[in-house]
Amino acid sequence: MKAVELFHQQQPKVVLLDWMMPHLDGIGAAARMRAGEGSNDAMIILATAFDDASVLARALEAGIDDYMIKPYSMPELRARLAVAAERGALRRRTRDQTERLDSARRSAEAVARSRVEFIANMSHEIRTPLNGIVGMSEVLMGTGLDGQQQECAETIKSCAASLHVIINDILDFTKIDAGKLVIESVPFDLEALLRDVIALFGPRAAEQGVALEWHLPSVVPVQLRGDPIRLRQILTNYLGNALKFTAEGLVRVSIELEDAGADRVRLRFGVHDTGIGIAPEKLPKLFERFTQAETSTSRFYGGSGLGLAICKQLATLMGGDVSAESVVGRGSAFFATLPFGRSTAVELELCQQPRRVERVPLIEGRLPRVLVVEDNLVNQRVAARMLEKLGCEVGIAENGAEALARLEHDPFDLVFMDVQMPIMDGLEAARRIRITEAGRGQHLPIIGLTASSVPSAQVECMAAGMDGYLSKPVRAKDLAQALESHFA
Repeated sequence: MKAVELFHQQQPKVVLLDWMMPHLDGIGAAARMRAGEGSNDAMIILATAFDDASVLARALEAGIDDYMIKPYSMPELRARLAVAAERGALRRRTRDQTERLDSARRSAEAVARSRVEFIANMSHEIRTPLNGIVGMSEVLMGTGLDGQQQECAETIKSCAASLHVIINDILDFTKIDAGKLVIESVPFDLEALLRDVIALFGPRAAEQGVALEWHLPSVVPVQLRGDPIRLRQILTNYLGNALKFTAEGLVRVSIELEDAGADRVRLRFGVHDTGIGIAPEKLPKLFERFTQAETSTSRFYGGSGLGLAICKQLATLMGGDVSAESVVGRGSAFFATLPFGRSTAVELELCQQPRRVERVPLIEGRLPRVLVVEDNLVNQRVAARMLEKLGCEVGIAENGAEALARLEHDPFDLVFMDVQMPIMDGLEAARRIRITEAGRGQHLPIIGLTASSVPSAQVECMAAGMDGYLSKPVRAKDLAQALESHFA
C-alpha cells in the first residue's frame, strides 16, 4: 500500500515490484497504480520466483510491462531497467505527439465549423436583400411597363440571377468541403432535362449569334434515376462557359452511351464550342478551385473560378469524372462521365413537376387568407405583392410573437413563416402553434422561409411542426406551388 501511495506522489518513470508481498501483492499494487491519473507513463516491472503462465497473464492484465524471474543478476536488472526507461520515454513521446495531433485535429474541425457557420450567416445576410431584388423585379415586370422600363426591370432580374448563381457556387463549394452535400437518387426524364437546359440558354445564344445544337442518340435511355439537379448544374456551368467564350460559331451538346447494364448505365455528356480555346499547359489546372485559364479572363469575361471545380467535385460525388480538350483559336470540349440507374415510366409519372399556377382557388367562395411572418420590410412587401397577385388576402406579422397574437383573433388559411427573426423565431412560433392546436383538433399549414444554407435547416423546420420549406430568394412560382399543394 505504501508503494502505491509513493507512486502517485512521486510519479516515477520505472517501478520494480516484487510479486509476493504482505497485505497487497505486486500484481494488485500495479493495478492500483494504473488506476491513477497519468499513471500510464510509468514502466512497471514485476519480479517473481514463479515462471507460471497464469501469473504472468494476470500481471499483464494488471498493466505490468515486463517481468524478471528470480534469481536475476545485476547485469540483467540494469539491462531491464534501461530498456524500460527507453520504452517509457517512447511511450511519453508517442502520447505527446498523439495529444498534439488530437489538438490540431480539434482546431482544424473548429476552423471548419466556424467557416461553415460564417458562410451560412453570410448567406442569410446576402440572400435576404437578394430576395427583395428578385421578388420586386418579378412584381415590377408584371405591372404593365413600357419598353424601356421593361428592359430595366429585366436587367435588374438578370443581374440578381447572376449574383444568385455566384452565391450558390460558394455555398455548394463550402458544403462539399464540409462533406454536407448529399447526392440524391430520384427518377427523372433525361430528354426533358436537356430540353429545359437548352431552352434556358437559347435566347442568350440567339442574341450572340451563336448556333446552339444538341443531339440525343436513340440508344441512350431517357428514363433514369440519379440526381437531376446536380446533372443540370454541371451542364449549365459547361454551357454558360461555352457561350461566354464563344463570340461566333457553334455550341453543341453531345450525349454518348459508354456502358449499359440491366439496371445501370454510364453516360458521357459533352459541351463543344468554337470559342477562344485554352492553352495545353492550362488544361490540367482548369478543374482546380479558384482557377481560370488566364488571370485576365476574370477581368474580361467575369466569373469566380469556382464553377469547374464544383463540377469536378459533383461528378466525383456522383461516381463519375470530368475532363476537357481544347485547341487555342479553335475551341474547347468539356466532358462529364456519370453513372445512372434505370427508371420506369411509372416512377417518372409519380415525380412529374407541378403545373404552373396563375391564381389559387377560392376557399368556400372567398379569397384564401395568408399570414406572412417576416421581420424584413422589403421581404414583407415582396411576399405580399406576389400573394395578392395570386389571389390571396394577406396579413403581416413582424415576428413569431406577433404572429401568435394575430392567430388568436384572426383566422388564416396558411402561414408563410420566416425562420430567423428577433423576439421569437419561426421555429419556436411553429412549435407553439402546434401545441395550441393539439387540444382543438386543428392544423394550420405552415411553410418555412429561410435564407440559411445549413443543410439541417429543412430538418429543423419539419421537426418544429412546419409542413414545408422554401429557400430564399423565393419566387412567385414557389409560393404558388406551395399554396396549390394545400388549397387544391
